[in-house]
Amino acid sequence: MSLRSRLLWLTILWFALVMLVFTITFSVFVRQSNFSDYERELTLEVNNVWHAAELNPSDTLMNNNWEDYALFTRSAIAFFNSQGQITSLDETNDFPDNVWNQVESKLSQALLASRLSLKKSIVRLPDITYVENGQLKSMMALARPIVYPTQEVGSVVVVGPTEQIYSKVSSVMHTLFWIDAVSLLIFAAGLYTLLQRGLRSLVQLIDGIRTVEWLRSNRVPVPEGPQEIVSVATSINHLLDKVERGVEEQRRFIADASHELRTPLAIVAGHANILRRWGHTNESVWEPAVHHIVTEVDRLQNLVDRLLLLSRLENHQEPVESMMNTEDITSLLQQMADDARLLRPDLRVFEQIHIQAGLAIRMDRNDLRQILVILVDNAMRHTKSGGQIVLAANREASRLRVSVQDSGEGIPADDLPHVFERFYRAKEGRDRNSGGAGLGLSIARQLVEIYQGQIYINSRLGEGTTVHLLFPLLLEKGTSQSNKFRLKSGNLSNSPMEE
Repeated sequence: MSLRSRLLWLTILWFALVMLVFTITFSVFVRQSNFSDYERELTLEVNNVWHAAELNPSDTLMNNNWEDYALFTRSAIAFFNSQGQITSLDETNDFPDNVWNQVESKLSQALLASRLSLKKSIVRLPDITYVENGQLKSMMALARPIVYPTQEVGSVVVVGPTEQIYSKVSSVMHTLFWIDAVSLLIFAAGLYTLLQRGLRSLVQLIDGIRTVEWLRSNRVPVPEGPQEIVSVATSINHLLDKVERGVEEQRRFIADASHELRTPLAIVAGHANILRRWGHTNESVWEPAVHHIVTEVDRLQNLVDRLLLLSRLENHQEPVESMMNTEDITSLLQQMADDARLLRPDLRVFEQIHIQAGLAIRMDRNDLRQILVILVDNAMRHTKSGGQIVLAANREASRLRVSVQDSGEGIPADDLPHVFERFYRAKEGRDRNSGGAGLGLSIARQLVEIYQGQIYINSRLGEGTTVHLLFPLLLEKGTSQSNKFRLKSGNLSNSPMEE
């Protein structure tokens, strides 16, 4: 069942239930109201007869046109003595025929059971039932004590049929049911029209979702309609954009990984063929061939190791519960500077460490070393002979800033937004001798973000590049201020550097 049909039928059923409850409640109210009115009329009649009998007590022993008092109520007036026997009876012409024999005995029993006395006023007796034309009907009976001329205490009783009340209630219910049926039809027709118009936007959205082909950059048409439907369509399009970007990144990753693997494999295969043909006896052939094979195998091993590390970082985001204090950070920066001087003696390498004792960050030494190795390696790779590299550390409010600055070639502005992407290399450094695999900065960013830090870069083409790392400092008891100073990579306008 469609949403429109379900809404239509459920709403109609609910409306019908409400109308039914209203009809029954109103009918009960009409019944009670009519019974109360009829009882008041019979009470007035009893009082009038009682006063007339008080003026002429002898009339209680004979019929004296008492029906004149009962014309409006279509009732019967009877006088009973103390033994429950009738002494006088008058019926109106509208009073049901041939039912008094059924009623008399029941009235006598009711009077005797009620034990009327002069202290009592009007008493309503239990309703008297009788059978007429095979149907069970009822009468309302009211009684009032009266003194006979013989000083005997009797009763004046007024009995009125309630058939007209039930007839009126039945007529009201019949009318209400017809009104309910017509109202229900009108309501159903109006609701159907409203649902047709109201759900038109949703139907258009569903049709658009069925026909969209997100791989071809199609999107769900945003229908004109309620803001909720527009929001759903917009959210679906945003989701499709994210999925498409994810698929595109996966395709690019596969293509880049294939490219990075194809070249060293081709070199290894080429030199292996040379060895197979001429390397058996010619030392000048097999020595350089083996050297190239070993070099490319090392490159492949490094690439695979970094891919595995990147995968591990993406799947396990829990940081190592370790801490580095001022001495640890200082010694690590000095060690990295010494390694850079050893590897590139043609460069000037400086340390600018301005952090006081007692500071600490939540960071594993091996992870911070991995980050600095990537950054320093990039700096050495892209800085020409005679240039300089500066490793700096200083405190900024509740954060520790660590930076690696070089005076190298810099990064083109068009490449800055992409350098954190896997396998991305700036156009200036796409050759295999000067550029790596394009995974270093992706690994560095993952490691920094695991420790709730931030990494970003300032760079100018031809002037050099500075990579900044920001880490939240720990309080004296070892609690991190990261919740208050939470920073994420990429929030600043400056973009990070390439590997």
